[in-house]
Amino acid sequence: MEQMDLNNLRLLIQVVQCGSLGRAQKELGIAKSTLSRRLTQFESQLNLKLVERELSGIMLTDAGRRLIAEASPLIKELNNVEDMLAGLHKVPRGHLSISVPLEFGINFLSPIVSQYSAMYPEVEVSIDVSQERRDLSKDNIDVALRFGLRSEDDKYIAKELAPIRSSLYCSPDYFEKYQPDTAINKLSAYPCICSRTGEHWNFVVKGEVVKQPVFGRYFASSTTFKRDAVIAGIGIGLIPDFLCREALKQEQLIKLNFQAEPLTISFYAVYQPSSFKNPKLYRFLELMQKELPKIYRD
Repeated sequence: MEQMDLNNLRLLIQVVQCGSLGRAQKELGIAKSTLSRRLTQFESQLNLKLVERELSGIMLTDAGRRLIAEASPLIKELNNVEDMLAGLHKVPRGHLSISVPLEFGINFLSPIVSQYSAMYPEVEVSIDVSQERRDLSKDNIDVALRFGLRSEDDKYIAKELAPIRSSLYCSPDYFEKYQPDTAINKLSAYPCICSRTGEHWNFVVKGEVVKQPVFGRYFASSTTFKRDAVIAGIGIGLIPDFLCREALKQEQLIKLNFQAEPLTISFYAVYQPSSFKNPKLYRFLELMQKELPKIYRD
């Protein structure tokens, strides 16, 4: 069989959506005779009967129904790609709303967002810098930058931007006092810095993720607060490495070499499937992928 004519496939889908050749003629601005001829050509190319023409409209044959069911999602994706490519020739404009996590936003994302705003003066940029996990639809967010994904993110597109590695840290005084055992199942014996009560920390042991319960003595939603609590000797903390470099240099912190590695999480850009074809978002993600590796050295 010769290569399928995608334009005629698109036309078939549009005619079926309209329900009749007459309505399709009005919707598409194509003569009824031309529509009928192109559908006949498509059937001849496939050597299949796809539609039955009736006075009340058109009816799909079994072959036509199967073709529409399989091809419609593919044609929709192809249309999205074509729209996105067409958008690359347009100047980004409009409003771009970005949700950014607090510490990572301040340390790494602020210069990138400022650079983007300078590059595209016709885009109005608003930034929500918060520890809260925003709802894209409810809060009118174009793109949310997030550590890891949750089940509620399944309905969105997620683009991985960078790995975020964390380690176990304590202060020199804490280490001197407790001499922590390096087995992860001993962690629950030591005071730890947590986000909430009943917390578990994830480690990789022989390729498997192990959830280790820890005993929290100090609780904070801010990673900077947790790092500072570790420096003060309050407990052991599982802290992103990017927040601890200076404290390590100044010997305010000790990195603990436990017998298992903390699970590495990824940093993602999360957005609506329909948003990617918009040049304002596409250009922002393009800049993020280009500039973030220069700023964030893991």
